[in-house]
Amino acid sequence: GAPAVQQAMNRLVRVFDHVCEHGDPSASHYTMMMSTYLRLGHLDKVLDVYRTMTIDDRKPDATTCNVLIRTFVNAGHMKGAMQVYRSMKTGKRQPRPDAYTFSTFINALSEEGPNQDLKLAYEVLTDMQKSVRGRHREKQVYGFSPLINALAKAGELEAAHRLVEIMQVRSRVKPNVVIYNSLLAGHARKGDSDGCARVLESMRRNKVEPTAVSSMSLFNSYKSTGFHTAIPAVDSLDRMAETWDVFDAHPSTLTWLVDSAGLLLKHARLVSKATTDSEEEEARVYNDDEEADESDGDSSASLHLGAEEVRELQIKIREKGISSMDALEVFEAALDHGYSPRIRSSSLNLTRLASAEGTVLAIENALRGLVEVREKHIQKRRKRSKSASKSKSNSDDADDADDADDASFSEWTPDGKAQIDGPVIKKKGLFVLTGRRSIPHRVKQYLSKFKPKLIVKCIEGGRGGGGRPSEKEGAVEGISSGGATPPEQTLYISKASVLKWVKDQKRSGWAHRRSGSSHSSSTLE
Repeated sequence: GAPAVQQAMNRLVRVFDHVCEHGDPSASHYTMMMSTYLRLGHLDKVLDVYRTMTIDDRKPDATTCNVLIRTFVNAGHMKGAMQVYRSMKTGKRQPRPDAYTFSTFINALSEEGPNQDLKLAYEVLTDMQKSVRGRHREKQVYGFSPLINALAKAGELEAAHRLVEIMQVRSRVKPNVVIYNSLLAGHARKGDSDGCARVLESMRRNKVEPTAVSSMSLFNSYKSTGFHTAIPAVDSLDRMAETWDVFDAHPSTLTWLVDSAGLLLKHARLVSKATTDSEEEEARVYNDDEEADESDGDSSASLHLGAEEVRELQIKIREKGISSMDALEVFEAALDHGYSPRIRSSSLNLTRLASAEGTVLAIENALRGLVEVREKHIQKRRKRSKSASKSKSNSDDADDADDADDASFSEWTPDGKAQIDGPVIKKKGLFVLTGRRSIPHRVKQYLSKFKPKLIVKCIEGGRGGGGRPSEKEGAVEGISSGGATPPEQTLYISKASVLKWVKDQKRSGWAHRRSGSSHSSSTLE
C-alpha cells in the first residue's frame, strides 16, 4: 500500500543521504535515486538529484540520460527531452543514445495528444537504424512498434506496411506480435477482412502466433466500426482458427457476434421491406418494434440505436447487400466457434448479451436444441420398441414410440423436474436471465410472435410480479447465480408453451420462420 511504499522511500532517502555524507556516491547511486523518484512520480525530485549529480561532477551514463528523457516526457516537456536527446546524439558531453533511448523518445512522439509528431518520430527512427546494430539490432523492434501503431491508428496503413517492410529488409528484424496486433486493428477499423487476411498470412510465415490480445485488439476494432463489420469479422475469425489450432475466440467476441447477428437480421428485414413500402411505413415498423425500449426508461444502458445510427446502419446494409441469411450466418459462426446457449436447471443465462435481438436468437437456438434432443429421444424409443415387439409391424412400432415419447417428454418427476437426455426444466417453466433491464420487454414482443405462441411474462419489481409470485420468487433467487441477476432482468416462459412449440412440426420463431411467411429465412435446423 501507499504507507509501505512511503516507508521504503524514506529508508532509501536516508541511505542515499548517508552515502553522500560519509562516502563518495557514484553516478550509479544518483541514477538509482532518479529512477526511484521517477517510478514514484516525483519528477521535480528527479531533476534535483540530477542537478546535485552535475554539481558533484559525476558523469551521467546512458541510463541516467534515459531516466532524464522519461522524466521530461512524463511531465509533457518535450523540448527538455529533445535537448537531452540531441546532446546525447552529438556525444560531446553526454553518452551516445542506446536502443532504450530511441524507443523511449519514439514512443513519446508517437502517442496521441498535443506532443505527437510522427515526422520527428520517423527521423529518430532513422537515427536508431544507423546507431543500433550488431547484436543489439533486434532491439530496434521497440522503436518501430510505437510508430507503426500510431500510423495504423491514424488509418495510414500503407505507410505502416512500408515501415514493416523497411524493418524486415533494411534492418533485418522480424515484426513481433505487438506490431501485428496494430496492423490487424488498423485493417479491422476499416472493415477490411482481406487486409487482415494478409497480416495473418504474414504472421504464419514468420511463425508469430496470435495472443489473447491479438483477438481482443482485432475484434474490438471491428466492434468500434459498427455492427455491419461482423461479416468481415467472421472471415478473420475463421482464418485465425484455420491457421492456429490452439486459437480460441474470446467470449466477448462471440457475444458481440450474436448481438450483431440479431441487429443485422432485424435491420436487413426492414431494409428489404422498405424496398416495397414507403418510407413512412418503414419508420412505422421500426418505431413499433422499438416501442418497448422507449417506454422502459433505461435505453441508455442497452444497445438502443438512435434514429441517425439506424439510418447509417441501414445505409451500410443496402450498400453491402447484407441479407437476412448473411446475418444468420454470423450467428452460425458464433456457434461454430464455441458460443453455446444451454438450458441448465430450468434457466438460460444470457447475461453477457447486450441486445434484445441477440437474446432472441440465443433463446430460439436453445429451444431448437430441445427439438434435437427430442428427436434423438424418439429414435431411441423406436429402436427399443422394435426390439421389444418383433411381432408388430414397423409402422405400429413407430406410432407407439411417438406416443410413448410424447408422454415421457411431458411427464414430470415428483420433485417437479423433467430430464430430457441433458437439459432439465422445472415444472414452473423456463427462466431466461438477460443482461439489461431494457431487454425483457422487447424480447417478450419477439417471442409472442413465435408459432405456436410462447407464453412469456416479465418478472417485475423483484418479487415475481404477475402469476404465482411465490414460485417465481424462489425460482429467480435459486437460478440467478446467488442473486447477481436482478429479477427485473428475468423472463419467464411457461412449461406448457415450450413443450407445445418443441413438439409442433410446423414451428417457427424469429430467425427461422415458416416457409411462405413474410421475410422468411431458410431454417438451419
